[in-house]
Amino acid sequence: MNFNIIAYTDNYETKVLDLLSSLFKKRYTSEYLRSNLSNRYILLEGNTVVGFLEFLTVLDSGEILMIAVDRKYQGMGLGKMLIEFALRMMKDKGVKEVYLDVFVENDKAVNFYRNYGFEVVLIRRGYYSDGGDAFLMRKRI
Repeated sequence: MNFNIIAYTDNYETKVLDLLSSLFKKRYTSEYLRSNLSNRYILLEGNTVVGFLEFLTVLDSGEILMIAVDRKYQGMGLGKMLIEFALRMMKDKGVKEVYLDVFVENDKAVNFYRNYGFEVVLIRRGYYSDGGDAFLMRKRI
């Protein structure tokens, strides 16, 4: 299989929205994808969108907003490919610390981020719309 990470463009809007709706309870819209505040990339296998990455940088701080991999492609190292790409891009922009939020009960994701050196900084009580708590995690790069 051959995978490529490319910058997100509106040409992929429908495919990305389909991916996100298959993975998350929250409903994502075209308006969300059209805001220009963050860096967005898609992971392709051929013409198929199999992953999505979104991060934000402000001065020397970065935040990973989303790493999403199609369920059919999970366990193939694609999340690893996306996080390593994000960290490399942020480091190249002069970022010193990277933050992210993750659902406290999502052990798989928490352990994934811990394997990349992220540490829990605090718990955000009631962070998610369903009342779920989130870990705020940080990594110095």
